Amino acid sequence: MSIDVIGMSSVSVNLTGTTVSTPLGQCLIPAGALGPNGQLRVNLAYSHNNSAGTKRLTAVIAGVTVFDSGLQTTGTLTVSTSFRVRNRAALNAQLVSAPSAEYTGSADSPNATAAINFAIDQSIVFFGVLGSGGGDNISLDAWEVEYMRVGP
Repeated sequence: MSIDVIGMSSVSVNLTGTTVSTPLGQCLIPAGALGPNGQLRVNLAYSHNNSAGTKRLTAVIAGVTVFDSGLQTTGTLTVSTSFRVRNRAALNAQLVSAPSAEYTGSADSPNATAAINFAIDQSIVFFGVLGSGGGDNISLDAWEVEYMRVGP
């Protein structure tokens, strides 16, 4: 088995003043990199301010939401979490894990299936979304995308 980092950033990207879903980071996943039984492991660190407005961080691959922080409101929050996207014996069938129990506070979040075509180049894009443009903010503080592959 090999584990390789295909992209990472520790440069904090802040979103404030807009309610438009805004890309905060992006990473290219090369065609075929995962193999039919490979998987992505994505590590995220993000934070937001204490206000009544909602804040959300999502990760999307080929139009499929593979991570959603849920709506965050009051309380200044700093989160480190991870999730996985696992191929299921094919380049176009995946099991997407729920965020780690460290984030959700529960291991009861269900896994989901997806049909992302990893036989072609794909990008994972991290979006910030604010419920109001006023004093709300969310920052993607760091991210790392790794792929794990069995075989050569």
